[in-house]
Amino acid sequence: FCIGETEVTQALWQAVMGNNPSGHTGNGQYPVEDVSWADCQNFARKLYNLTGVVFRLPTEAEWEYAARGGNKSRGYKYSGSDNADEVAWYRSNSPEKTQPVKGKQPNELGLYDMSGNVDEWCNDIYAASLPTTPQVNPRGPSKGANHVIRGGSVWNTTEFLGLDYRNFIFGSASTDTGLRLVAVLDSAEIAETTARWENEKNQALAEQRKNEQLLSSYTGVVNGHKYVDLGLSVKWATCNVGASSPSGCGNYYAWAETEPKTCYDAKNYKFCDVRVDDNGDEMNAFRYVPTEHADISGTEYDAAHVKWGATWRM
Repeated sequence: FCIGETEVTQALWQAVMGNNPSGHTGNGQYPVEDVSWADCQNFARKLYNLTGVVFRLPTEAEWEYAARGGNKSRGYKYSGSDNADEVAWYRSNSPEKTQPVKGKQPNELGLYDMSGNVDEWCNDIYAASLPTTPQVNPRGPSKGANHVIRGGSVWNTTEFLGLDYRNFIFGSASTDTGLRLVAVLDSAEIAETTARWENEKNQALAEQRKNEQLLSSYTGVVNGHKYVDLGLSVKWATCNVGASSPSGCGNYYAWAETEPKTCYDAKNYKFCDVRVDDNGDEMNAFRYVPTEHADISGTEYDAAHVKWGATWRM
């Protein structure tokens, strides 16, 4: 199989998608991050429309095989060396900021940053345990909510950079997760993938027609925003705040905040008590301080009220 020499850069993502979701910007050669597993699927589809080549995320087996150096492997602890500083950007040598790709030595196959810089999505659904018997090019489970990430990032210590370390995310975007692409060579997989994409396209068109029908049946408008009256005590908006269709998710807002962000974590939540350990490092356990803003509905802390005015509320 063919796998990307580097992680997908912000410049490439911008050229294909027309946006840059990354939290760390300023250099187009930084790896793109803050992308979800679903974002990566959309990226692959758009790249196919531009190039005619079918790309996807690597399976976990493909990723590890490539990271270990393939048939040229020398058995290193990290991808390309037993010394993390030679091949990886991680917490000790990077100020928790991603770095341009190809800034460290490549591994035996000439692949860069497979340890460190950003975690990388894999195509597989996460399995808590791996097969106990040898398998050729295994795939992950057919069902599950979590997808595999591998490689470690600039936020991690060396224990997370080892080639046997596995992790997963529910599928949401993460500030330390990006991607590396595989070009599909198998003709059967190419046919299966393009057929699936065509089916998804048709489903999206059907959903769009359904949305258009729903929008055409609205009851009225308040402050430029359509609503439907279901005969209850309140009227309901046809769309979420920031969405252009009934099925759109709209914008994300932290509790009692009225502006969306490119990054959501404890460090930038406005109403959050961040706890640190004895070394001053942020702990996973943190909590909101809801006393002052227990009920934000219809107030200056309510995104719908602030954005749409009048009597709109969350």
